[in-house]
Amino acid sequence: MLKVFPVALALIWTLGAGAAFAQTATLAIEGHVTHPAQLTLDQLKALPPVTLSLTFQTDHGPTSGTWTGALLLDIVKQAAPIDSGSDKSAPLQHTILARGHDGYGAALSIGEIDPRFAGKQVIVAYQRDGKPMENQTFRLVVPGDAHGGRSVNDLVSLTIN
Repeated sequence: MLKVFPVALALIWTLGAGAAFAQTATLAIEGHVTHPAQLTLDQLKALPPVTLSLTFQTDHGPTSGTWTGALLLDIVKQAAPIDSGSDKSAPLQHTILARGHDGYGAALSIGEIDPRFAGKQVIVAYQRDGKPMENQTFRLVVPGDAHGGRSVNDLVSLTIN
């Protein structure tokens, strides 16, 4: 009995720390940008919300949901990517690497989210089905992908190159 108590106490502390982490988590915006930032949940909620309903394939079968969050394009615009040239294609040469807390990453190009080109409404979600998401604060949601491989869970950073 005495050995079980410390293990149970450690488990309770770990679960409590996870909840505290989710409430205080920030999203790092970094890379070749004029305005790097650590965005809070409140700052993302201050951006115009977008809601997407979609289904995509996962390793555990199809998943469906309705996600609400800020447009990735709005976040990128605020960060102000630094172009590496003066020709008209310079803005299209940027990539965005999204990383999760576990190190998982996925990339997008600026052209995918720019309305002058593909114009995908990629969002950094903070709600699923009208509620805060479990075990994570942010998630990258990429509509139009048949498989959810670029839907990065527990999103912690966006690096713009």
